[in-house]
Amino acid sequence: MKHLRELYTYFLFFKKYIGVQFHIYVFVFFIVGFIEVVGIALFAPLFSTFGSSDQEPDKITIYFNEFLKWLDLSQDLTTTLLVIVTVFCLKAVVLYSAEVYGFQILGRFSSRIRKNIINSISSMNYDFYLSQNTGDLTNIVTTETGRTINAFKKYIHYIAETINLFVMIIAITYLGFEALILISILGIVYMILTKRLLMRSKKLSTGVTKHNGKLQNSIIQMLQSYKYLKTTNRFDQIKKNIFSEIDSIVVLVVKIGRATVLTKSFVEPLSIIALTSFIYIQVSVFNQPMDQIIVISLLLYISLKKFMDCRASWQKFYAQIGGINIVKETLGLLSNNVEKNGNLKLQPPYSFEFRNISFAYTEKEFIKNVNIEIKENSMMGLVGASGSGKTTLIDLMTTILRPNSGELMINGAKSHEIQMDEFRKNIGFVPQDCILFNDTIANNISLWSGDQNDANIMKKIEKAARDANCYNVIMDTTHEFFTRVGDRGMLLSGGQRQRLAIARELYKEPSILILDEATSALDGESENYIQNSIANLEGKMLIIIIAHRVSTIKNCEYIFVMHNGEIVEGGSYPFLTSNEKSVFNKIFNI
Repeated sequence: MKHLRELYTYFLFFKKYIGVQFHIYVFVFFIVGFIEVVGIALFAPLFSTFGSSDQEPDKITIYFNEFLKWLDLSQDLTTTLLVIVTVFCLKAVVLYSAEVYGFQILGRFSSRIRKNIINSISSMNYDFYLSQNTGDLTNIVTTETGRTINAFKKYIHYIAETINLFVMIIAITYLGFEALILISILGIVYMILTKRLLMRSKKLSTGVTKHNGKLQNSIIQMLQSYKYLKTTNRFDQIKKNIFSEIDSIVVLVVKIGRATVLTKSFVEPLSIIALTSFIYIQVSVFNQPMDQIIVISLLLYISLKKFMDCRASWQKFYAQIGGINIVKETLGLLSNNVEKNGNLKLQPPYSFEFRNISFAYTEKEFIKNVNIEIKENSMMGLVGASGSGKTTLIDLMTTILRPNSGELMINGAKSHEIQMDEFRKNIGFVPQDCILFNDTIANNISLWSGDQNDANIMKKIEKAARDANCYNVIMDTTHEFFTRVGDRGMLLSGGQRQRLAIARELYKEPSILILDEATSALDGESENYIQNSIANLEGKMLIIIIAHRVSTIKNCEYIFVMHNGEIVEGGSYPFLTSNEKSVFNKIFNI
């Protein structure tokens, strides 16, 4: 019963992704099993043609003769052989179709499970993401998803073999009840012998999952710290950790393989013991006709082998079960931490009002009682010492973080009531540590949003590059806009990466543009050029500038000054600089 419950549990999980097609697959293999039984059974009439004429015909031969009479054919060697060949050819065609269909189901499952995980990750709360291990998430998307797909492959093979076995057992029961008793006894013995191996495979599989997660995390950390490790020649320790995880995985995989091979080694001797015992009892004790005994023996042998193969497939499935469990667990965890989205769809331009907003990552408050208003299509500055809460305030403004208390109003509506996804499509964001992808410059600017063979799309890309003062730099590269930038843009300088990131947001034509130290890596000339480009956007969108340079925020209509998570000052640049004791002047040493 436990086995059936497990089987059904995983069936429901797989069915979620492949639906009714799984039922079709099961039905097709019923047909395959039936045809195989018929093909084997036809050996009885074949042998009966060589038997003595006074021998009582068996059930199969009687049915076969009736079938030939219906076709207006007589039983002879040629006819019998032709029918056997036809049946097995038909089986080959149906089996081929079933296997191809199985691969289609496998491909569909692979696509849907991976897409579901990616969608779930992209939909989770940002604060929940902050608590997660990047290596674990990467391991789930790659390794554990791959193991889940392999597990599904073993599962459908198990189902196919089980169906064939079921059809054969029905045939054996009809032809000879003694054979059913024998296969049942041997089946029980085999299950007892392999039960412990199955449990061990499951435990080992879970261990592989844990070590894969640690391995992925260590590799990511090494690659992210590559420059530092290379410069200081400190690879040895981190490699030691990586190699330790690799060795642990190898040990576990070998143990799983050993358990699987041990299971397979039972197949041949048990099958032969069963077959020889059955033939001896039937001939010596019950004096059964040889033609029927041969057919039942063939069915018995194939059934036993299929039973052992079923058990082996289940064990192989168990060897991958750790991947399924971790994927199911992760999907459940992500589903409980999905970002809640409202129904109210706002149209730009956008205005904001912070009403007594507080926020804490831990028990200690990080943002304290913020009460500010931000007008639509204005240019606002946000300054403060490192750790004062500037970035967190922006995260609250973009709604990726939710306040612990207070209310954020957007266009007069409560933030939790609006459609977040639609709202964020109108946001352009350039962080200090800009994000670039290992692709062409054009794709990094457009983020694959248009066909680059379209002249209008390329004109838009080129305009964004000019406005970000990186057009000439791009044209000096080997393949111009089709030059690849390397992993995280490492083939470009820091200033080039920032300009490219700015170009991407200008290409988007957002209603809100947030620049978080976006010009910190630029020289004075490039910064002035970009500032002029941004100044030309004034009145067309809401611009929020976070900066450590006075020059960057001089032209802002209003500047907010943060200190220890609070807005302590606010006003225009002339107003803030007029007070010698202001926090603003202390920050910039004015």
